[in-house]
Amino acid sequence: MANADSSIPTILVDRMPKDLLIQSHPEISQAMEKSKLGKLSNEQNNVQFCGLVCAHKGEDPTSAVFLPRKSKTSKDSDLDTAKDSDLDTAKVTMKVIAKYSLIAKREDKSGQEDFGGNWLSIIKCIADDFIEYGIYSERHRIQGRNNGKPNWARTIARETPLIGNTGNIVYPDICTSRTQDNHDNFLAQIQATVLKEIKVNHDWWLSDLTKEAAKLRGFQPPRIDRQLWAIKLKALLPSLFSNRAIRLTTHLVKYLDRDSHNSNRPLLFGLDDFHNVWEKMLRDVLKNTEDGWNTRLPKPYFYREVTAPPKTAPKKQMEMDIIVRQGDNLVIVDAKYYDATSETNSPPWPDISKQLMYELAMKDLQLKEGFLGEIRSCFVFPDFSESSEDKFIRIKMEYSKSQFLSKLPEINCYYMPVKKVMQAYLKNEKIDLPSIT
Repeated sequence: MANADSSIPTILVDRMPKDLLIQSHPEISQAMEKSKLGKLSNEQNNVQFCGLVCAHKGEDPTSAVFLPRKSKTSKDSDLDTAKDSDLDTAKVTMKVIAKYSLIAKREDKSGQEDFGGNWLSIIKCIADDFIEYGIYSERHRIQGRNNGKPNWARTIARETPLIGNTGNIVYPDICTSRTQDNHDNFLAQIQATVLKEIKVNHDWWLSDLTKEAAKLRGFQPPRIDRQLWAIKLKALLPSLFSNRAIRLTTHLVKYLDRDSHNSNRPLLFGLDDFHNVWEKMLRDVLKNTEDGWNTRLPKPYFYREVTAPPKTAPKKQMEMDIIVRQGDNLVIVDAKYYDATSETNSPPWPDISKQLMYELAMKDLQLKEGFLGEIRSCFVFPDFSESSEDKFIRIKMEYSKSQFLSKLPEINCYYMPVKKVMQAYLKNEKIDLPSIT
């Protein structure tokens, strides 16, 4: 595996100008071009990537981590404080990508197998297994005398008894057995070797792995060729019985297989589009979310003749991101991964029109079912802080010439701190959506 420097990576940010990356960090740009992550080859002017990039600057290794947009500390902040804050955000970002990628793969939404986020989740799983359980050991039962659990059948068969003063039979030596953990096995050797490699690239964000690194000393890699390690691990799987051993072996096989395919390529651990993560995090961390509303919304039906039954397509239907209940009211939440600092970097018309349609459809449903509460909609954007200064508060439809409002609904605009949302996502905590009243 190509090693990157274990020192702190350079802190960059998602959606940074592509030209700036090429100019300031050409080796990182070239690595992303080769790996086809980051969307550097398309016509867009911005880099689209969150995660870690490991490359080489001449003969020296180098690395950079891309934070989510609007999460990097302002240039006006104290330099040392900003570095510490950004590094902490980078650690949280890596853990979020690993968790999201693992869940997405379980839900079969992670895309292709060579997915950078999937590799990150494998690395995190291997590290977590070691932190929780340590190096894998095989338990052996050792037979002996007078040390362990008595084995009377073996004692009677093998030992010479004596007659005591009271006439009772006494055995001066008792055959015993005891269990002993043995770390000298192939699986443990592979685990320790892989963990040492992971530490080189990832100890800056896997702090618990660094604390336990002393336990890896003394372990040597297997003497057989590395290309055979995964093959032998796969052959070992049928003989394993514990869930932990099977899970660990499976992760190590995936790591080794992926490493063999990427041995001569730069390494990227991350995602092209953090918007999916932003939406998933908000769905998980917002309080009082409700499911099942999308199935109740109207669908487009296509008619040919009066006598012919209409047809509808499953993919041509409304799909709201999130519904939040606030007392008797419902809020239609659309997670939007935009800067939203100006009209040009805010949601385009298709996003606005869809949100208007969602609210109209929900209000139509409200009339049919006798729902008495209010129905509102909102965009939720990422931001660095909760400050509302110089931010959009709502979007209204108006007629430009006469400057009077349309009867179409308005869309509220909320901004939530990216780091706060990520931390809540990792800790499975909940966050309140601002009240619509």
